[in-house]
Amino acid sequence: MNDSASQLRQSIASNKFYPPHINQSQLLERYAIIADRLTDAERTKKIVLIEAQAGQGKTTLTYQYLVCCNHPFIWYQIGSEDCDPVILLSALQLALSKNIEGFTSNQLTEILENGQIGPMDLRRCANILLHDADAQLQEDTFIVFDDLHLIGNSELTNSLLDHIIDTSPPQLHFIFTSRHPFKLKAEEIKKNPHLLFLDTKDLALDLADIENFYNTILGKSITRSEAREILEVTNGWVMGIVLAAHPYAKGSIKQPKKLSGDEIKRLLAEGNDGYILTFFKDEIFSHIPAELHTSLLRLAFLDEIDIRLAHILVDEDKIDQHLDRMANENYFVYHLDLENHTFRFHHLFQEFLQIMGRQSLGPEQVSQIYLDAAEYYLENDLPEKALKALRSAENYPHMETILKRHGPQLISANRTLTILDILQSIPEETLREYSWLSLFYGFLSRDFTPRQTLPYFESCRNQFLLDGEEAGELMSLSQIIYYHFVISGQYHSGSRLLERTKTLFERNHLLLPDEITIIVARNLAAGYCFFDGNMQQARHYAQLSCNLAINLGSNNFTAASRFILGYIGLLSGNRLSARNEIEQSHALAHDPLVGMSNRLTLHIMQLCHLSMHGEFASFEHHKQLIQASINQIVVQQTIAAPYLYIWPGIALLAAGRESEAVEVFEKGMFVSKTALSEHMTSQFLQWHAYASALIGNKEQALKNIETSASLRAESGGLFYVAFNLAIRGATLLVLGNYRQARTSLEEGMRMSESIPSPYIKVCCLAYLALVDVAEEKIDSAAGRIQEWITLMKSNNYRYFWGWEPKSISRLLHLAVELDIETDFAQTFAWEQLGIAISPQADSLPLIAIKILGEFSIGIGTITYMGPQDLSAAHRELLGLLLSSPGQRLSREQVQLVFWPDSPPEKARTTYDTLMTRLRKALEKKLPEPATNYITVGKGYVQLTNVSIDAVQFMHAAQSGLSFCKQDFWWQAENAFAKALSYWNSLHLNEIFTTNQALDFYDQIQNTMRDMCFTWSLRLAKQCRYDEALAILDKTDKILSVEEDCITLRYQLYLKIHSPLKARDVLANYRQELHRLGYSNQETDELITSLAEQNSLLQKLTTDYEKASR
Repeated sequence: MNDSASQLRQSIASNKFYPPHINQSQLLERYAIIADRLTDAERTKKIVLIEAQAGQGKTTLTYQYLVCCNHPFIWYQIGSEDCDPVILLSALQLALSKNIEGFTSNQLTEILENGQIGPMDLRRCANILLHDADAQLQEDTFIVFDDLHLIGNSELTNSLLDHIIDTSPPQLHFIFTSRHPFKLKAEEIKKNPHLLFLDTKDLALDLADIENFYNTILGKSITRSEAREILEVTNGWVMGIVLAAHPYAKGSIKQPKKLSGDEIKRLLAEGNDGYILTFFKDEIFSHIPAELHTSLLRLAFLDEIDIRLAHILVDEDKIDQHLDRMANENYFVYHLDLENHTFRFHHLFQEFLQIMGRQSLGPEQVSQIYLDAAEYYLENDLPEKALKALRSAENYPHMETILKRHGPQLISANRTLTILDILQSIPEETLREYSWLSLFYGFLSRDFTPRQTLPYFESCRNQFLLDGEEAGELMSLSQIIYYHFVISGQYHSGSRLLERTKTLFERNHLLLPDEITIIVARNLAAGYCFFDGNMQQARHYAQLSCNLAINLGSNNFTAASRFILGYIGLLSGNRLSARNEIEQSHALAHDPLVGMSNRLTLHIMQLCHLSMHGEFASFEHHKQLIQASINQIVVQQTIAAPYLYIWPGIALLAAGRESEAVEVFEKGMFVSKTALSEHMTSQFLQWHAYASALIGNKEQALKNIETSASLRAESGGLFYVAFNLAIRGATLLVLGNYRQARTSLEEGMRMSESIPSPYIKVCCLAYLALVDVAEEKIDSAAGRIQEWITLMKSNNYRYFWGWEPKSISRLLHLAVELDIETDFAQTFAWEQLGIAISPQADSLPLIAIKILGEFSIGIGTITYMGPQDLSAAHRELLGLLLSSPGQRLSREQVQLVFWPDSPPEKARTTYDTLMTRLRKALEKKLPEPATNYITVGKGYVQLTNVSIDAVQFMHAAQSGLSFCKQDFWWQAENAFAKALSYWNSLHLNEIFTTNQALDFYDQIQNTMRDMCFTWSLRLAKQCRYDEALAILDKTDKILSVEEDCITLRYQLYLKIHSPLKARDVLANYRQELHRLGYSNQETDELITSLAEQNSLLQKLTTDYEKASR
């Protein structure tokens, strides 16, 4: 077990999973209070909430019900440590492993030991634990959370418990006890018709209970009138009745005197807690030997009494024996382990002792107790307990020393929330006086109240500067840079801090812990990349951070560093570099050891790449992946939220759908708080302005583009300023303001060269060429077009932000007309615009022939023909052409298929007739002459100027399979997503019957099978089971009898514990086999063989990996 796991386990009391020791012979049988009310909910999720005052018997009743009704149960004693939900998760995992035979949760164990868990990861971790519990629970089991009030208003822990309640398996039931109103808001609590809620009056003893208690348990006979008096005085309060009877002291402890009715009334008048505290003083503490008083008062300031620490704090040599005796005699002391090394007081008794202790010991002695305890905790490597003790002593300077030394270690050990809870208890004005406390408070608050952290970072930075403490100043500056990068978007403000941070880093980084060095270097890299566009410096620090993270073995830090390295490639226009970084971080984006926020940033980097390079089908696939796999609350708290509107809006502009783009931009501007910063608002407005100009809304376009420029000047960021100038120039060009457009575009191009970023430059060059054309400077335009195409080719660009189809079409036509890179221009127009440009620069739209799913012929989004518009012979001829290399057939091939027995002359005449009629059929429906699409030459016929979905599918799928063999899994996934996008419905509609066409269908099906199996297997290997199943379910009609795919699908459903769906897979397979003519015996053998291969998923993965190698 590593240090992180060890420290977590040290925070878990050894008695946490055991109910208190209760002598059943001393109890009234009251379990029917619960049992009788749950009889109607035997097979439903049962939830019991018991909210009652102290001393009302909540714990006793719960334990008695579970034991007497013979229910399997798991006991979880809530403590203040559970305010940290990471501790609760770790402890809950331990509780399940202690109570469920063979229970393991390996993935959660790995995360707890090697990962870093932030608030965004809690639900994911709970899902893992509950999934494993569902797999291993054999019977209905209760889990008791006793004393829930001890976590108070801990929002994260209460929210985690809500999620656990709502998503737990049906065999898991809950009992919660609390003194105070519950903070739980789970849907299962709100809507569960079988919820049982018990309060103080439900647990109160009635007249018969009181008589029974005295007569049966105490062996004392009381009259009905005495019982009625006790009931009137106590209102049935259990502890009040017990205390009045005094059945506690035995042996060495003096028997307290019996209280009179008047005395009981006086105590009750003080309130229940007052009654108990007064009773402790007058009737319990006074009867404990005087020589133990001071010892108990001193020990009362400890949450847990470690005997070794107790011997340091008190002079009583036999303190362990005294505590053991008090615990054995139920004298408000509890054992916390089996070895009698750790104890605790009853909460109310401890409260009483602390009140007495403060009065008799005085503040100096109490403070010294905490200081001695803190020293002991530090010597035993328990810094968080030391911090808590020092906070109680209000010794903030010593807390500073501990945080300075142990803070990074505690953060890496997942103690973030525990430390934050301690720091949050310090008054703000006091906290701001201590630089290290302020620094760590701000750092730990980033995921909760990010916008409130800057004042803490700035105040501690100023104090560190005055004190000459460079390491502290460096860490503060790093966090201020992070704040401006992620939260404020004030890139100018962040930029001003870079040089000082760099200087401090170079002087101090060798003295810092590796974790801090990684964070500081990563933030420096982000600043140089996003603020200044200084990619050389950014790459240096990002690579340093990444190398350290890899050496440290931290996947989480590695992911954070690779995000910056990837963005350096993106913003500098280095497509290859960015793609390589994405490939290297692809597995990290799905790694459970990587925190959700860092996994989200990796997904955003991938989306940015796909958006920047026009890979729209893959973009949509990854966008849906984010929506399905990342908590949308997390998305709303980050820059992901606005970019999920900006990038799709840009794609709509590229498709010529400007009005829709305007709607998307307007909707996205207010999607989250992160969308409201000057940095994001400027981006929304620049694209909104461009779209508005394209639809002729001149006034709106001018207003928005100027506001955008003003906001960008305020927020800064070299890449974003340069791109703002580029889009401003494009907008002004559309509006006819050529001089201003040229000025903006030339300035944007100069800035792009200073980064350097050819990605921005190609946008500027394209629109500068169009400015030249508008001003009739054709020679200058020709030079710009030549430079533009050269830059596009050398950087392997096929698209750029700012792409607008009419403008790009005009440029490409002009390139052909001026004989500038004609082949590139024509290919580019074909691939990106769906048009063919003739050598004379005439334009022709491509026709789209679709055979995957449903047959159709159309142009763009308009369908002109279906199978009913063609004769059988025409369909077969198209089938032959579509399935031929290059979509070209010789006349002899056609004649051999259609008229193999006809004389040559007759076959030729029939061939000519067939061609003529096919062209007429096409011209009857298409808006363009058929001769543009069917070329009949000397001895051949060929489809031209067509796009064929099946051909594109085969190319994309085979590209993806090729990427797999090279281990380029991200590119493979993109190619596969693109391949699937060509299917308008996922089933094969075989409208062609020639052998060649049917062979082509077989190739399609085999390629689909290879693609889906390879892709799904890879997803399964990454534990992305739902995604793997989504692929297999989506293609099940096409792959209905592909044994490997069916086997994998069946095994995956078993893996995610969905036996009914697994059974459906087998049933459908059986039905399909019968349809294909298999006998019952053959079918049974195949089904049995498939179902019995329990380890096939592992085998398939292993076999696949061997084959790949």
